[in-house]
Amino acid sequence: MRKTHCQSRTRLYSIWCQMIARCENKSHAAYHRYGGRGISTSRAWRESFVAFAGWASANGYEDHLTIDRINNDGHYSPENCRWATRAQQNRNYSRNRPVIYNGSQILVCDLALVVGLPQDILKNRIFRYGWDVSKAVSTPVLQRKKREPWVEAGLSRTTYYRHRRLAAIEFKRLGASA
Repeated sequence: MRKTHCQSRTRLYSIWCQMIARCENKSHAAYHRYGGRGISTSRAWRESFVAFAGWASANGYEDHLTIDRINNDGHYSPENCRWATRAQQNRNYSRNRPVIYNGSQILVCDLALVVGLPQDILKNRIFRYGWDVSKAVSTPVLQRKKREPWVEAGLSRTTYYRHRRLAAIEFKRLGASA
């Protein structure tokens, strides 16, 4: 009688299957970001779920964690993988770019938190407009002048209020019939 690992319905087994599919299956939706970029799964893991499960349990696997590659361009292997929360894993994206600020390298997303600026504004200042990092950090964010609601909606004042009146009438009609 053949023995199996009896874990084919577990979350860990699903993680293992998806990891291999991303790297090996050209029809997988994420293949272009993994196998298409040359990322593969170590031979030991690809050939044996039991080997992967052993590594997982020895390295702190819990059901709320996801597998994360330490080097985003590296392969799925025991040396390059860890278990991480979603928040930790989100920092490992290739679009998170480091900058030098006060003599230290820091991700722009972290710098935005440190200096209290919106991340998108800081990224645009540095990467889109080419500002120096210290200027991007020290320049306060200008508050947009509040515009009239009909200007925001791209309508004339008369048309804006006509639409509001008609919407209120329709809302009452629907509320009364419900």
